Amino acid sequence: MSALEDAYGSGEPVLDYRGLVQRAEKVETIRSTIRWKELYRYSNRQKKKVSLSGLSGNISYRGDLSEFIPVVRYGAAVNLGKQTVFGLGKVELDRGDSSY
Repeated sequence: MSALEDAYGSGEPVLDYRGLVQRAEKVETIRSTIRWKELYRYSNRQKKKVSLSGLSGNISYRGDLSEFIPVVRYGAAVNLGKQTVFGLGKVELDRGDSSY
């Protein structure tokens, strides 16, 4: 987010990274199906098998998430994730009872 906004936006956002991490530690994970998924493709350019492996699944949290929502929404909007050009790296946000 910082690098994208610095290069293409209105400058690096003012974020308290250390504080965000400290407050994130207070958020509880109540359910997770996050797993490592092995996935490969063949690169004609490199003439070899290339890894597209990464994390996949769903996760549910409990706690005050309000300050994290804009950061997650940003990541979802710009497809911030691994190998998005191949349709991977998708992030979705679902509040469950109502949409953010």
